[in-house]
Amino acid sequence: MRLHSRGTDLLREISSLSTRRVWYPTHLRKMQTISWSCLVTLAQHHDFHPAAKSIMDYGMQLSTFSEGSAHLPLAYELLQFTSHLLANVIYASRDVPDKVAEERAFQTPFMVHQWPSSLPVQQNLLSLLTQWEDV
Repeated sequence: MRLHSRGTDLLREISSLSTRRVWYPTHLRKMQTISWSCLVTLAQHHDFHPAAKSIMDYGMQLSTFSEGSAHLPLAYELLQFTSHLLANVIYASRDVPDKVAEERAFQTPFMVHQWPSSLPVQQNLLSLLTQWEDV
């Protein structure tokens, strides 16, 4: 397999469908900024870049066995991404059922519903306290 300029251009375009992620602020590395392109968000996905990079790397490995491999064109290079920000994309989606959260969401209003509407009131609080040995 040999990557030609048309293939590498196509892979570069596929790679550009991934959102760009950079650290913000750069020196703290606590948060990240995501830059979306002008396309609709459903057309952009974080896995496009790693997939295109994998194909490009495979082509680079195989190019050592082809003629003219010493002068690889710059087309083999993809746009630079902060790859670890793309690779560590683990989000807790709110549409995935969470049994514990569902149970808590049910139990809370159920307990409120079971509460008595009136509480017993002690008319003579002093006599109640004097009946106790320790307060």
